[in-house]
Amino acid sequence: MLQKGDYVNYRTWGICRIDNMKFMQPDSNRNGGYYFVLSPVFQKNSTVYVPADSVPSNGMRPILSPEQIDDIISSVKDRQLPWIADRKQRLAHFQKILYNRDEGELILLVSRMRMKAADGALTGADVKIMKEAQSIIEQEFSFALKLNADDIGEYIRRRLQEPCRQDAGA
Repeated sequence: MLQKGDYVNYRTWGICRIDNMKFMQPDSNRNGGYYFVLSPVFQKNSTVYVPADSVPSNGMRPILSPEQIDDIISSVKDRQLPWIADRKQRLAHFQKILYNRDEGELILLVSRMRMKAADGALTGADVKIMKEAQSIIEQEFSFALKLNADDIGEYIRRRLQEPCRQDAGA
């Protein structure tokens, strides 16, 4: 159960600290009920109110642990995101990945776009999506791993080159 002082990843704001949970009367902007009061870590002086009864359907979840991050990276080792030739279809698919904020898919997205960038095959919209995907990954991974955001790409590349871990007794 989420509580005051916890850090969460909230779909539209990124990493946030839960400052409070309070009952709010209905008004023209929101329904009445209990709300989490969040402070975005990377957007100072902002406050976000999230209905407590809509978690996790609203895209708010606890921060990943370092072990979960390593498992996500391992899970994408031998996978590749297919490249969609049609620019509009590709943009729609990539925007869906950004919206869902599945870190494994985001890693695959950035990896695939880097390969295409090396060929000079990215549009301006592709570059914008790649940068947003990188930012989403860097934000949570750097926070959870206590690393500088600039070091996250190298961390991921290093983990992707490691041999797969075997279960004990295998």
